[in-house]
Amino acid sequence: MSFFPLSRPRFQRVARSASSNEHATPKCSIFEIEDAYVVELDAPGVDPESIDIQVDKNILSFEAKRELHAKDDFKCVYGEFASKVYQRRFDIGELINAEDIQASYENGVVALHLPKRVEAKPQKISVALN
Repeated sequence: MSFFPLSRPRFQRVARSASSNEHATPKCSIFEIEDAYVVELDAPGVDPESIDIQVDKNILSFEAKRELHAKDDFKCVYGEFASKVYQRRFDIGELINAEDIQASYENGVVALHLPKRVEAKPQKISVALN
């Protein structure tokens, strides 16, 4: 069962076909405001130039890379950090205006602003009195 009512995008995670230690699924939060949804994805240390966001057939795909480079005069004796590729995909349904999606990156968080299509916004219906 979907978390959102039928009138909202499902935002269901789409499974990846392969996984490895180099790939990570970023944690996310999804918020609804009057005319849009806002998706925040945790992506610490990524190069903003590596962020790739696409929509194809109602699937929103997010990918970003974090590259770690050893310092020339340092010898690592223990390390828990690693280069990573963050990947996440969502089924956003047909109620999002994909042409107007906006993205920003600040303090390790990618924020996606997903505007609702006009037909997806709540509308008040007037009742005519006869």
